[in-house]
Amino acid sequence: MEPSECLAALWTRARSDADHPVIVSYVARRTPWEIGLYNPNSRSPQFFGGRILYVAQIDIFRDEVPQPENEPDLVTQPLEDLITVAHEYGHHSSYVAGEQSEELWIASHVLCESRDRCLTEREGNLVLGEESRAWSNGRRVLAEIGFDDWERYDSRASAGLEVYKTEIARLATEPTRSHFRIPITCWRCLSEEKGGNADVSRSHEDRILVDVTNDGAYSAICKRGHEMNVVLQNPRFELMFESACMALGEGYFHQAVASFAASLDGFQTFLVGVACRHVGVSTDLTEFVKDEARRSERQPAAVALGYAALIGARYPFMSHKRREFRGQVVHEGYFPTFEETLDFAGAVYDQIVRVNDELRAKATDAYQAETVARTLPAHKKFTPTATAKGDAVGPTSPMGMYMTTVLALLDSRPRREVFRDLFNAFAIHIHSDRRRAVP
Repeated sequence: MEPSECLAALWTRARSDADHPVIVSYVARRTPWEIGLYNPNSRSPQFFGGRILYVAQIDIFRDEVPQPENEPDLVTQPLEDLITVAHEYGHHSSYVAGEQSEELWIASHVLCESRDRCLTEREGNLVLGEESRAWSNGRRVLAEIGFDDWERYDSRASAGLEVYKTEIARLATEPTRSHFRIPITCWRCLSEEKGGNADVSRSHEDRILVDVTNDGAYSAICKRGHEMNVVLQNPRFELMFESACMALGEGYFHQAVASFAASLDGFQTFLVGVACRHVGVSTDLTEFVKDEARRSERQPAAVALGYAALIGARYPFMSHKRREFRGQVVHEGYFPTFEETLDFAGAVYDQIVRVNDELRAKATDAYQAETVARTLPAHKKFTPTATAKGDAVGPTSPMGMYMTTVLALLDSRPRREVFRDLFNAFAIHIHSDRRRAVP
């Protein structure tokens, strides 16, 4: 029996179950790793087939949702969809049989959603047992409808179980709830181990994660007791863009749009500062102009004038449609979709990268001066003070550090031209511990 025929048969079987129906639908993929999801809807009764029933839901995630979304797509990838539906339907069979306890649901929430505490050994075994059960149940159902490509099915099942084993083992020792933090590497540790020559390839093993600060000054103590003072050279708007990407990857689209918008505002203020320095405006007056440029009603004019003075062209402002979208989200409480957020993020990315490269090329000295000026408060924080005897006391001299980000404004490596491709690579790398899908 062909995969497309099996998919149609399983789709119909799920929906036509008299007592425990399941609605299978295609849904827009929110994050790169999502493939399938089962929801028993045990608290939301619906009027279905002339009766009040609890109708379960199976979502199949796609970048482009087939139409109609509640009918099987028998052309694009029927085998992959079939295996996904079979596995999720296996969870449904387990639920109907009463094999899913509240303790299992709590453990699954911690593993796949909150990740805010460690899993116990018992909880890990419960989750792994349920996943194994779902694959076994799915195999049984497929056998009943005539499926025979067991090599592919078993390969997906084995890969899926390995993902869960890895994530359960990771969460058994330390919570991994992801939020935006700065990785600081102890170069003294690396230098001591290599006889004075730091081994960059091992820097990830000795890094410490610290919460973001507004002034770019960071202090930490490594596992060997070395005290570190670090000044982060990334401008704050670059970190805001990184934070927005994390919000997008986590599915917080409203927060992502607001953060992308704030990042663009910050960059435009940076542009005004570069323009002032380039034409010789004093430091005090530059700060005054930048402060005035932060006022929403004056920012466009300041940005347009500064860009014209530097580049001799019109500033590439966003389209009216995207500006309206931003206002709806930020000021009117509109909840954007993943695609709307991705489109807005791409527009912000294109504008910042293009203008930033122009600034570096046309006003190199002013660009560097404005970049350095933004790190001065952090450096002053680590400046030792002199005692009555003339001795210097206080913190040790800081080390400058630049963190590689999605924008990579000060990075010499080539960028990806399409933001969607860049975001997918970012999400898979940063959020690999958040996967909840079947490989």
